[in-house]
Amino acid sequence: MLLTTIFCSRNLAIAKDNKKALIKDGVLEVLAPLVALDIRTAAPVIFKLVGVWRQLSDGVPAVALSLGNDAKLVAQLVDWSHAALCPWVASEALRLLCSLIIRSK
Repeated sequence: MLLTTIFCSRNLAIAKDNKKALIKDGVLEVLAPLVALDIRTAAPVIFKLVGVWRQLSDGVPAVALSLGNDAKLVAQLVDWSHAALCPWVASEALRLLCSLIIRSK
């Protein structure tokens, strides 16, 4: 169920109007606790989760600033970016980190 919800959120987060609605409805607060997921047991969920965060921050500087100021999230993204076990999670985590840096200026 969780994975399906994240898959749907990622697809919805692409369109500009949908981003605004998702943000307004509190999707960031709902997804925030998932930062504690373990890559050894939840790599596919983490991959999609990071993609949702990246899509939501695309074109919405306030979201990029909010995510970039979350020390726990940034630390976890750095950890995930070194995940040799799951190179696709590492790649997506690096993409989000780069995106947050660029969009937070």
